[in-house]
Amino acid sequence: GSPGWPAAAEAMPAPQQEPPAPEPEPTTATTTTPLLPEGLVVGYSYEPSHMLGTARMISLGGWQDCMQLCASNLFCKHFAFWPNDSGCTLQGSNVTLVHGKCPAGQADCPGLHVITGPRDLADKSLWPVAEADALASHDQLKVVAPVQKVARFGRAHPFLLVGIGLLVVLLVAVLVVGVSKGWFAEGSGEAESETDAEDGRAASRPLCGRDERGHRRAR
Repeated sequence: GSPGWPAAAEAMPAPQQEPPAPEPEPTTATTTTPLLPEGLVVGYSYEPSHMLGTARMISLGGWQDCMQLCASNLFCKHFAFWPNDSGCTLQGSNVTLVHGKCPAGQADCPGLHVITGPRDLADKSLWPVAEADALASHDQLKVVAPVQKVARFGRAHPFLLVGIGLLVVLLVAVLVVGVSKGWFAEGSGEAESETDAEDGRAASRPLCGRDERGHRRAR
């Protein structure tokens, strides 16, 4: 029976190795802006940016912590939270809402991401939402309105525009002719004045003659 063992061993299947576990795909860190409650605006802030007696603080708890800092101050009405460095500034009542702007040549900056809100979200009278909407509409109108005014003026007064153009051409033509004729040359007026004065003196001289006695008399 010994000769049969090698044949049996060869007939047994070889153990299969498990495939290697796939390597985990590299994950990319993504940052998402959480949804803000109603009453807050992004990209706007109040000026003056600091309330009297306050300074720029660090709010590690986000805009909520910044709002609590404002609520703890009796004179604070609004807050501004800067997500780029967790900065927090407090503003009073005598302030103006302005749109965040970046320095020349920069498409993105912290001013476009600042979060501004009231000391208490329940107090809708302090919400900056209506002011931000009005400011955005005003900024858009400042760009569109001049173009619309020019277009409307051109459509409503075509003959007036043509008349203004003809008047400008006429004034240029008169100026060219005047220069070629020497109307604007220096000294021409003085020469004419001296000629007129000389003619006047000659006309005022008395004509002389002689009477019957041979004496000269003035005519």
